[in-house]
Amino acid sequence: MIKNERQLAAAKKQLAVLTKAANALRKAGSSDPMNAVRISSLEADAEKLNMQIQTYNKASEGVFDAACLTSVEHVGEELINARIASGLTQEQLARKASLEAQQIQRWESTLYQTTNLKTLKRIRDIIMSSIGHEKNAVFCECD
Repeated sequence: MIKNERQLAAAKKQLAVLTKAANALRKAGSSDPMNAVRISSLEADAEKLNMQIQTYNKASEGVFDAACLTSVEHVGEELINARIASGLTQEQLARKASLEAQQIQRWESTLYQTTNLKTLKRIRDIIMSSIGHEKNAVFCECD
């Protein structure tokens, strides 16, 4: 999951590398039967990365599935998407929660698995109160 602009830039570079490698293998046109497997693997990795990039881009435009914040299955990922969609950086969220930015970074690195329910609710409330203030968030339906 892409959580910030630095990771987005790295993901875009990696996507370019994967695409270039797959294209090079196609051009080589080797009779090696493993070539098709290699190309397929590179394309699968590129597709996963592309989906992560698209998810981050949508969130940074204010688009996320707000209804998913009521489910605990993917709450960590959804909190991060909601934070991005709200326009809050990790530092800004930390400031609003009276925490150090490193604490938000740690929680996000574990997808909030190390937090308790009270903290999750507090973080959610801060993020949701920011929705629409920084950007006009678009609320989508959950899958």
